[in-house]
Amino acid sequence: MEIIFLALITGYLLYRLWMVLGQETDADQQRRDSKLFEVEDNVVQMPVKQLANEVSFIEEGLKPGVKMGLEALKKADPAFDFSYFLNSAKSAYEMIVTAFAEGDKETLTQLLTRKVFGQFEVAIDERNASKRQLETTVDKFERVDVDSIEIVERQVAIAVRFKTLQVRLTKDESGTILDNPAKISTSVTDIWTFTRNIDSNDPAWYLAATKTETVAY
Repeated sequence: MEIIFLALITGYLLYRLWMVLGQETDADQQRRDSKLFEVEDNVVQMPVKQLANEVSFIEEGLKPGVKMGLEALKKADPAFDFSYFLNSAKSAYEMIVTAFAEGDKETLTQLLTRKVFGQFEVAIDERNASKRQLETTVDKFERVDVDSIEIVERQVAIAVRFKTLQVRLTKDESGTILDNPAKISTSVTDIWTFTRNIDSNDPAWYLAATKTETVAY
């Protein structure tokens, strides 16, 4: 499979999300807490060998409890594809980080549960009120791990640990950089939990919880 240019990933994923979610109705809102990004083999593509090697490495390093959770999930949902889940989770992570920095609430509403969106919205509004601008660039994924896989009443939750190098800086309303003028990359470790209902006909997931071990959003 060919690598999709990074410049096109965000636009393509938003298009796919629109195709899946369409125009939201009240029923769609009620289902929102059970889904996030679409897990398909054409959402984000990587060389098959590279993807297989990465996932194999991650699976080998899973804690016993996580391995049991993965086995239980595969039995409960035979269509679940661990490799594409992880690949899509990385893309969703970058999209959400970028949308939060840009204050793009429209994008965030399509990716987050109501609770998490509310938290992000408060942070964005507070930043806007102080007339500050945030710029965040994910330079590199240093490591991606799975901390837990749990199934409760057919609702599955997967906690993914992302260790990344990011450039973060804050500007005032005139565009003057207030911190990190040298644009130095720092290590950031986030633990994000994605969730969906196994019985849903929609293969999409939503971000249901976030935790940052270094700098909290």
